[in-house]
Amino acid sequence: MWMFGIAGILGSVILFIKYMGLKKKLALMMDTDTSTVEELKQLREEMTVGLGRGSLTYHTEVKGRVICDQPLTSELAKVPCVYYSMRIDREYEETYIERDQNGRAVRRTRRGFEAVASNIRAVPFYVEDQTGRILVNPDNAEIIPEKILSEYQQERDIRRNYLERDNYRMRLPFNTGSGRNPRTLGYRYEEAVIPLDTRIYVNGEATDRAGQLQLRSPAEESKFIISVKGEEALVQQGKRQMTSYLVFSILTGLVGLGVILLGLGGGL
Repeated sequence: MWMFGIAGILGSVILFIKYMGLKKKLALMMDTDTSTVEELKQLREEMTVGLGRGSLTYHTEVKGRVICDQPLTSELAKVPCVYYSMRIDREYEETYIERDQNGRAVRRTRRGFEAVASNIRAVPFYVEDQTGRILVNPDNAEIIPEKILSEYQQERDIRRNYLERDNYRMRLPFNTGSGRNPRTLGYRYEEAVIPLDTRIYVNGEATDRAGQLQLRSPAEESKFIISVKGEEALVQQGKRQMTSYLVFSILTGLVGLGVILLGLGGGL
């Protein structure tokens, strides 16, 4: 009983830490001024005249569309993009032996997923608004992409132990035969991208320290966000998540504390 109570208290603390982290992130977004590319270029010139090249460091947000001369092609959906994350999970079913409350061996089954392939890639790109374009270095960014693929393929559709989808082909590292334990049921394909020419929101540091004006991860500890969702949508989503974190933090904390007190009362 003590362990359940302590687990409840720890869960409450973790949820509250997540609540505070999200609160800080939303405050940063709402307090950051939106800049046009032209305004950032003018600011760079002013800083260069006053302090010399490479002296601009300014936290801002820019909104525009994605431009890239040498884009990536996503592995599964084959979409031109500047970022993609893909994952293929195997769903399996296995049998296991468990002892019941009387000590008898009981055969049970359970299902689960395991990753058989995953990859994340990103390349520098430009954000273009009505006044110009600025380079974005996506390293160390929190990227919020657009999900473009979520499919499931049953095991009976797999041939010769290869996964195949359009031009994607991968040899499986194991036999998919249905007689094995754990038994393969099928495969789930997931892919998310930042496609070309889509509207995007970038919150980060404008700097020319590397010689070229760009948006990048702040030198000081701070959030760097690249999102296909707009600022308003991110803030509304974040507020809903904050409420959930706070409510469940309070509930799990009260339950944990109650269990501990109940244990103390039983020991008296």
